[in-house]
Amino acid sequence: MSKKALLIGINYTGSSAQLNGCVNDITNVRKFLLEMCGFQPQNIVTLTDAPDNANRPTRKAMEDQIGTLARGAKSGDTLVFYYSGHGSNVPDNSNDESDGKDEVLVPMDYMRAGVITDDWLNENLVKKIPQNAVLYAFTDCCHSGTMCDLKYNVTCDSTYKKGQIPQGTPYVPGDWTDKFSFTTERAADTQGTVILFSGCRDPQTSADASFGGQGQGAFTHCFLDTMKANRNRTVGDILKEINCKLILSGFEQRSQLSVGKISDINFKFNL
Repeated sequence: MSKKALLIGINYTGSSAQLNGCVNDITNVRKFLLEMCGFQPQNIVTLTDAPDNANRPTRKAMEDQIGTLARGAKSGDTLVFYYSGHGSNVPDNSNDESDGKDEVLVPMDYMRAGVITDDWLNENLVKKIPQNAVLYAFTDCCHSGTMCDLKYNVTCDSTYKKGQIPQGTPYVPGDWTDKFSFTTERAADTQGTVILFSGCRDPQTSADASFGGQGQGAFTHCFLDTMKANRNRTVGDILKEINCKLILSGFEQRSQLSVGKISDINFKFNL
């Protein structure tokens, strides 16, 4: 049994599509995995377009490293795929999307090399995860709700029970309603356990924000803040807290949870 992670952060520095928080997101997630989750440095691969990083997130490098992570998966392993960058959508040519659109990741060289579709991720990552292995995927990008084409989708639209939310209100679980909704896609169940936390739902955008003077993705900030509070919960409880913290921080986006098996809707988060 081993723990392995692939972390990808792209700021698109110097381009008209430049972002500010994605490389910081990956730095913060790597620190979290090392210090709180027991990952070893040699088992974390990082692709960013930071000036001092030689491992660049080109389309080829991203697909190669995703393939390496998936092919090396064994029963009992825990894997993490974390992406922070641009997301988009394109017309669905395989007729497997209820909204008629494929969600895509956007490599740093997308203008020359193209994008990575959710169909490709499902075929080359999701379907490679064996029985009794766990993949946690995180996509902090726009239009990312169904980025892995998993069968079961969970949304959470909790509301504050006390009416108007005063500025600076901390998150207290009992102060919020539980309002979960479930939908299914045309995908097949997965062999292993595959959990996706997305930065937003498919029609939405994910904010490139600033916290404490540091550029960060709104989703990544709220996710890591949730992890510091208590990691030993179901994935549904974590989804609720992330979304409540997005509301408390003034963001419109809502994270979505997707799983590959119906039983994993109540899966206990265990990184």
